[in-house]
Amino acid sequence: MNKPFLLSEEALTALEAQIPAMAERAFAQAELHALATGGKVLKARAGKVVEIDAEGHERVIKAIAPAVRVPAGSRWVLPAVRE
Repeated sequence: MNKPFLLSEEALTALEAQIPAMAERAFAQAELHALATGGKVLKARAGKVVEIDAEGHERVIKAIAPAVRVPAGSRWVLPAVRE
């Protein structure tokens, strides 16, 4: 039977600190892959959702509400969904 793998608090904190950069690289790689294979990507730019194709053509899909800054560590409680 294998022993459980335990990390110190410092090691766990160091690993967690890498998550934002890893997520950023994953999104960039997914975008490049989508465009390289003839797909399209959607991005929020200047208050609009924009569709971008592999040739760089942009098409505005819709206007969106301005971004909302959320302080780090904030907690939001979402209302229950009624069906």
